[in-house]
Amino acid sequence: MKNIILLLLLSCMFTACKTFYFPPKNYTATSSKVNNGERMQNGQCYAKCTIPDEFEEVEINYIKYTGNNPNQAFIKKRIIQKGGTFSKWEKKRSDKKCLSPNPNDCLVWCLIEKEQEEIVIYEVTDTTQCKDFVIETRPSLKITKEGGYTEWKEVVCQHKITPTVLKLVSERLLTKGFETASSTTYNAQYKSVLTHYQQHEGLPIGQFDFETLESLGIDAKEL
Repeated sequence: MKNIILLLLLSCMFTACKTFYFPPKNYTATSSKVNNGERMQNGQCYAKCTIPDEFEEVEINYIKYTGNNPNQAFIKKRIIQKGGTFSKWEKKRSDKKCLSPNPNDCLVWCLIEKEQEEIVIYEVTDTTQCKDFVIETRPSLKITKEGGYTEWKEVVCQHKITPTVLKLVSERLLTKGFETASSTTYNAQYKSVLTHYQQHEGLPIGQFDFETLESLGIDAKEL
């Protein structure tokens, strides 16, 4: 009797949890639920997408010490560029036979590894006590809206992500300058290119969501 009761409790627990708390790669709504004020419709597919930070480019000023004795109370060390190996997306020429009069049409985004030297300066914190300094300016990115959280977004249902759809998305990405090595296979490189495009455009990250497809001129409801 105790075993039967235990099995019933476990059955109820998994039934309650399987649809919302532990969704698969994408989640098909089986009942009408509310997501961020919008109601999920039956039969549509949703997935949790990461919402990126929003940035604006600004210039930062710092007071660089130019003397020979940095060991003073009003001078501090500051790293203005971190060193090490990092991956970076850069635009490179894709096809030597590209005949477009616009050079940008022949460029695509490529992921490359680069070595970056660490840049350290000594900064003056009190200019009333020091005359050996110059004011320098450096470009930087400032966060205007915090991201990093996830939201349920409507996505293309998994069974509809066919080689034909992947090829269509790949072709549209290429028109934006983002080239996938394979146009019909969703592999790590394809996902990396799609993610970079989404980050570049400030779109939800990580899925074939409707906002991303709309930005590529694709009507997701027609797929």
